[in-house]
Amino acid sequence: MGWVRTSLSLISFGFTIYKILQGVTAGIKLGLIKPQEPRRLGLVLIGLGTASVFIGAIDYYTTLKRLNKLSDRDYNPFNYTFSVGMLIGLFGLFLFITILTHTEFF
Repeated sequence: MGWVRTSLSLISFGFTIYKILQGVTAGIKLGLIKPQEPRRLGLVLIGLGTASVFIGAIDYYTTLKRLNKLSDRDYNPFNYTFSVGMLIGLFGLFLFITILTHTEFF
């Protein structure tokens, strides 16, 4: 759950930074921020969050597989935690692709 929480924070912070700085650079032409910089920063944060949620899901899956070998109880690795992690990862991947290809839906 820690992986999911942190990844979701990175993804949402990246998207928020992207949108806020995009609006700021569009409204103010001071030259302090280059027009492509909000997009790059947002992509880095969203990519980092998406990658970390997938890494966390893989770590969760392998941990439960090891627990199955060591205990008498059967732990199902495909439960709500794993499913929520995968959904957040797919959402992050969707946001990353839409920002990368300039086909934003939000």
